[in-house]
Amino acid sequence: GLGDISHSNGQIWRMAVIGDPLVKYYIIRDADASILQREVDAVQQWLDSQKCFHIMHDNPKHTSVMLAGMWGGCSWWQPHNFSRTMMLQLINKTSKINQDQPMLKKYIWPIAKKSLVHHDSYTCKRYPDSKPFPTQRINGTFVGNRWYRSKRKYDSVYQQCPEVCRPPDHKDWKNC
Repeated sequence: GLGDISHSNGQIWRMAVIGDPLVKYYIIRDADASILQREVDAVQQWLDSQKCFHIMHDNPKHTSVMLAGMWGGCSWWQPHNFSRTMMLQLINKTSKINQDQPMLKKYIWPIAKKSLVHHDSYTCKRYPDSKPFPTQRINGTFVGNRWYRSKRKYDSVYQQCPEVCRPPDHKDWKNC
């Protein structure tokens, strides 16, 4: 096991599953984000793909390469000895708050992009291999929304997504 990781930043704890030999696939989410059918459908596409990693961008403000609460991975595809030991070292080195996304960009993104399903509804031009979400946005909802928090209760996305980010057979989905 990892032992006592309580000294490290709690934002990193959710990533402790990486490299666990008992876990085939894992998804990393924010506990305060509601799970939408749109997300379930995207995750199912990922699982059906036989690719190891899954990343989602579903809001114009989702600009980080990997959002700390909107990705997944597998334990069976680990090039470059990306192991549980490496994850333990990263957890111990990362003690500052809000360091999870920079850590993902530096350590996981270079590996993830080699075996990836990437759903993106706004920034797909930045990521040429990204694909549209399989289901249309409903009532301004988005993957990663935090409606459970009172100050975020009204977070919604009504900005039309770029036509290039829409599914080929649903160019009419302005709220893709």
